[in-house]
Amino acid sequence: MLPKNSRSEPDLFTVSLKKVIDLEHSLVKLAALIDWDAIRQEIEPVFCDDNGRPATEVRVVMGLFYLKSAFDQSDEQLIQRWIENPYWQWFCGYTVMQHKPPIDPTTLSRWRSRLGAERLEILLQQTIHVARRTGQLRKPQLAKINIDTTVQPKAIAFPTDARLYFKAARSLVRMAQNAGVVLRRSYKFTNKTLLVMQGRYARAKHYRRARKCERKLRTHLGCLLRDVSRKLTSITNPTHREALEQLLTIVRQIFKQQRTDSPKIYSVPARLVCSDRMIHFSRNHALSSFQFMIPSTDGTARRVHRQREGAQEV
Repeated sequence: MLPKNSRSEPDLFTVSLKKVIDLEHSLVKLAALIDWDAIRQEIEPVFCDDNGRPATEVRVVMGLFYLKSAFDQSDEQLIQRWIENPYWQWFCGYTVMQHKPPIDPTTLSRWRSRLGAERLEILLQQTIHVARRTGQLRKPQLAKINIDTTVQPKAIAFPTDARLYFKAARSLVRMAQNAGVVLRRSYKFTNKTLLVMQGRYARAKHYRRARKCERKLRTHLGCLLRDVSRKLTSITNPTHREALEQLLTIVRQIFKQQRTDSPKIYSVPARLVCSDRMIHFSRNHALSSFQFMIPSTDGTARRVHRQREGAQEV
């Protein structure tokens, strides 16, 4: 149901927040400048008119979302500090000192699921509008944008690992089928079963059986490699042929490389066409490498991949 719009007013037995807080505080000024009615109008369409219990007031929840982001708090820490901080209570629309949580922390999760990322961006839009109205943000400052550095997990496996053979074979089969190549056998389900069994044997410390599964995966990769190489000349599309040739070069090195070889290929690239130089690295653990987004002043970010020992450019 639509959020309720309730306001607590001071009475004889309550403490007015105006007598406790400093009205020149930054949160008090920001609360007066934000257009809460516009936020409410943007959010109300996601609620029904006459079904269910009335939802929590929009200003309370959106104010909590802003405080959570600004002060880097978890849902539980946010609610706990909200009770102790009169400025946070004023920012959320209360005029009387509150001694109980306004909502349960799980309510924030439900609101996030209901609103989605797009509607939550209205808080960012409101803060930008306030900054422009008050002169804190000027037009020349918007000419260049500095993008913060983020770290994303990169799917890189240890060399000669069963997972690396499995991914190489899967990528080779997919690209060959997209190019119209008819393979003698794809080993799709067989390789998947071998990968699962190799992991189970390794966990149970049956290393001989695990190595046997790994050798079978490598054998299947060699069969696919030879099959695709023989039928490469039958591909008429030059784009598909060029991409498949690049992938065959990588798969051949994966098939031949040993544990002590340098440099090594640590993963099969998801895309073979990339404008930036790609360098892979591993932290001695499968699927624990990282892709760094390097910010620049012109609003673009370039991907740089690092490794601790030995870099392999793709």
